[in-house]
Amino acid sequence: MESWASVPSIIVQGSDWYKAKGTEDSKGTKIFQIVGHVNTPGVVEANMGLPLSTLIDQIGGGCRQGKQIKAVQPGGAACGFITREHLNTPLEYAAMSKVGGGVGSGTMLVMDDTVCVIDVVKCLLYFFQHESCGFCLPCRRGTRVLYEMICKVAAGQATQADLDRMLTLSKSMVDSANCALGWSPYSFLQTTMERFKDEYDAHLAGNCPLGMCKAEEHSH
Repeated sequence: MESWASVPSIIVQGSDWYKAKGTEDSKGTKIFQIVGHVNTPGVVEANMGLPLSTLIDQIGGGCRQGKQIKAVQPGGAACGFITREHLNTPLEYAAMSKVGGGVGSGTMLVMDDTVCVIDVVKCLLYFFQHESCGFCLPCRRGTRVLYEMICKVAAGQATQADLDRMLTLSKSMVDSANCALGWSPYSFLQTTMERFKDEYDAHLAGNCPLGMCKAEEHSH
């Protein structure tokens, strides 16, 4: 629908008019949703190439209650996590991919410093194992195993070997699953384990720094 909605304006104004709105890498406009810990969540059509920080500050009204942005998951649930140092990245395909994020669906999930990254990853993996259609074994079984393993991490019952197995399994799903749903967990697992290693290490030691993960909880 987003593509079809652009057609009337392109017919009337011409393709050069539309292409002038984006960048050389990513032409035209896109619908972006700014959600999460911002003051004014909303939906906006904006030129491709707009810096992510501009979208957050001018459309989202900045991070809520003056707090610090801890992470952003740009592009929707299937994409990786980026941190404050990446906020000036332009919203174009190559640039976002280079920093481990994505444009994807256009949804920008902003998380402040009250968020436990492991808890967010747990929610994401619950979603993916629930949404798997079951057609192919790598996704049907793989998403379930990943969810069970992140529950162990959240409960303080996992080891570094478990984290290594999660990365190995999710990478194998990229190579073997039938569709993008099975490919997706690797992006946010790889980026969160790399960029929030201290938080993962704390959970391996049985401590959630934000106090959000409880040992008795194994599902959402």
